[in-house]
Order: sequence, then C-alpha cells, then structure tokens
Amino acid sequence: EQSWKRNLVLNQKERILVKSFSLMVNLPELQKRLPDARTLVLLRDPLEMIPSTLSLISGVLEKKFQISKLSWEHRSRFYQRLSVGLLDLLKRFVDNWQEDKVQREAVLLVPYPRLLSDFEGMMTEIIAFTETPATDVLQEAIRDTAERQRAYQSKHQYNLEEFGLDAED
Repeated sequence: EQSWKRNLVLNQKERILVKSFSLMVNLPELQKRLPDARTLVLLRDPLEMIPSTLSLISGVLEKKFQISKLSWEHRSRFYQRLSVGLLDLLKRFVDNWQEDKVQREAVLLVPYPRLLSDFEGMMTEIIAFTETPATDVLQEAIRDTAERQRAYQSKHQYNLEEFGLDAED
C-alpha cells in the first residue's frame, strides 16, 4: 500500500491502477482500508486460467533458473502445488462473495470471453464504473486495441496435461 501511495505522489496522479490476482483474496480487507477503491475482477474459466498462469510462471522461471533442467517429478509437483494454490485463491474469493463479505457495488466482474469478444463494450462499462474520463485519446486507444484484438489469433495452446495435471486435479 505504501508503494502505491509513493507512486501516486511521484507520478502526480490521483488514482492508481493495480493489476494483482492476489488482491481478490483479501478484497474485504482491501475495501476496509481503501473504501473508495474500485475493483475489477477478471472472470476466467479455471481450466483455461490455470494452464495460462502456469505457462506464464514457468516461462519466467525458465529464463531465470532453467527449471527445465529439473526432473519432471520435481516440476510436476511444483505445478500441482501451484495449481492447488491458484484454485484456493479463487475459492476464497467466491466464498467471500457468497458470504457477502465483499462490497459488491465497488466490484465490477469482467467476464474474460466478453473482454475478448466485445472489448469496446466492456471498456465502456469499465470506464463508467471507474469514473475515468472518456477522453478522445482513450477512446481512440480502445478502438485501436479492439481492432487489433479482432485480427489477433493467439498461438498459445494451453492445456493442463502439459503440466502433468487434468481437470480432476
């Protein structure tokens, strides 16, 4: 939190944007500490999110530590434990939501498939929710991104089996 405040002062901004998967676990506490905060929660199918996250993390670890040199047994155990942790984070958010521990009016749920299929519409909702000025520059950036996104075909094919996991795990 202190680094966020320093960032505001250094950049002479009134608002910051933090992208952090882990914040949704402690959302009730965050909302108590920062009552004016607006939170976007990206909703993605866990069967897609888990291998995507594992791919991202393993790529970073490969560059830094060459984890591919570890035995498959060690890597698969790591992936298994990490996937359990990721699912626990999701479960804790859902539990907090269902138990009304979250101030829902300060949370916008963003379905990942909609973000891909209707980027401009979803961004219009996000702008309104966050009370962000819809400047011409911002609107143009959104249109450009939407256009690129419509033409983009991901080369990534994530699957659980690549990490020694299956849907039952």
